[in-house]
Amino acid sequence: MAMTRVLSLLPGVGRMPQNEARATYAPKIEKKEAKLDFGRSAAEVERQVRGFNPVPGAFLEYEGERIKVLAADISELSGAPGTVLDHRLTIACAEGSIVPTLVQRAGRAPMLPAELLRGFAIPAGASLT
Repeated sequence: MAMTRVLSLLPGVGRMPQNEARATYAPKIEKKEAKLDFGRSAAEVERQVRGFNPVPGAFLEYEGERIKVLAADISELSGAPGTVLDHRLTIACAEGSIVPTLVQRAGRAPMLPAELLRGFAIPAGASLT
């Protein structure tokens, strides 16, 4: 109902040219910018995960393999940034940690971290880049 009302008002709205002096340009996001930076706080890393989803997709690397992190929660656990803290794939950040809730290996469908870890071991104590 509200949408049809708004659409009916559009013909009466005048056009306004863009102020070129106030316009900005945002360059294309490169894949390397989506690499997770565990030297940041957990809140910032979790925002990075959300910001780069779905494309290009925030990612981490372990033993030469790129793993996309499609969703994550924040945890209070702490440790050296980039270190896997437990069997749930909790990853330490500069402040706090993140717990991935949905991940994806290259060429595979999205999966839960538990499914990833059954076929691709990332043990507690491992250092991620």
